[in-house]
Amino acid sequence: MKLENTKKVSKNVIRIDNEFWHYYFRISKTKPKITGKYLFFSEHKEELERLAIEELENNEFSHAKINTDEHKKGRNMCFACIILMALESKN
Repeated sequence: MKLENTKKVSKNVIRIDNEFWHYYFRISKTKPKITGKYLFFSEHKEELERLAIEELENNEFSHAKINTDEHKKGRNMCFACIILMALESKN
């Protein structure tokens, strides 16, 4: 993946951009495993960005992605995929 831009968007979340996606990652030292994902569609990219950052910052999600404006499909201009991770037990 060619990284065009990386920036910190909140206390515990960074955003990495490439031609197709805005990737959001929660900064974490844990090694979670994927247990599910949630998909959100909207005509308002700002709402999806706020939702992704808020969920990553405050809940057990590890990463999310939103398509770039140049690669939107259909009426709903944006797509967010938020991945729920289950933290592995140390027991």
